[in-house]
Amino acid sequence: MHPYFGYGYNRNHIYENLGFDDVYFIEELPKGLDTVRGFVTDSENYKELIRLCEENEKAGDEPFFCFNITMQKHGGYIAEPYEDIVAKGNEDNSELSTYLSMINKSDDVLRELIRYFEQVDEDTIILFFGDHQPLLRTEFYEKIYGKPYVSFTSEELKSVYNVPYLIWSNYELNKEAAPKETSICYLANILFETGNIPKSTWLNMFAEYQKSYPIVTENFIERSDGNVYEVNTIMNTIAKNKKDSLNLYQKYSYGILYGLKNWKARD
Repeated sequence: MHPYFGYGYNRNHIYENLGFDDVYFIEELPKGLDTVRGFVTDSENYKELIRLCEENEKAGDEPFFCFNITMQKHGGYIAEPYEDIVAKGNEDNSELSTYLSMINKSDDVLRELIRYFEQVDEDTIILFFGDHQPLLRTEFYEKIYGKPYVSFTSEELKSVYNVPYLIWSNYELNKEAAPKETSICYLANILFETGNIPKSTWLNMFAEYQKSYPIVTENFIERSDGNVYEVNTIMNTIAKNKKDSLNLYQKYSYGILYGLKNWKARD
């Protein structure tokens, strides 16, 4: 579920190809939902999520899974008359004020969502994560670090791209399985391990990749020894080692998505 237009990033086709049974974009959701800054509010979004959960429960005892992308706090950020939080300073901080105000509103609604699922009998686990940092002006980050963006170190860029994740459930979790730092590509494995959910062979393989390369992003990769590398540098270094975890991760990911027979032709 994503309360925005389905044609964005070709989601209306991609989500079906990923195997979702039902897809809900703004076109499929009820008309007249409350909005803020032109986006459907998190409150309305969660009401629809709860509605789908309850409909699934009435239909039978099948497990329910929903991948839900909210829109309330999405950029770009401009000065709005309803800002709750104002970032002070000598310069124009209107973008930051709007972002912080939206985060505050989202936190309030998140509390209500959790309170609802605290009351349900079915074992429930929810994973929250941000898919990217807020789209604030580059000058904002340069002020924070006191230098031009082009001179940011790998560690500083890592901090700029860092987003939080949160796992909550109404039953006891295996908290040791949730590392402090990780990558989005590992979140499925972490969710299953943290929730004590039986895993597939594919996710068990992911656990091995995660041990060797705990952070894998488009911009940098961190190895288990704590060293951080640019993607091209590390890939060139391990290119000839066919048994390296990162090479295997790349190979089997391609195989899962496109079929192993196609990989042989490429290999």
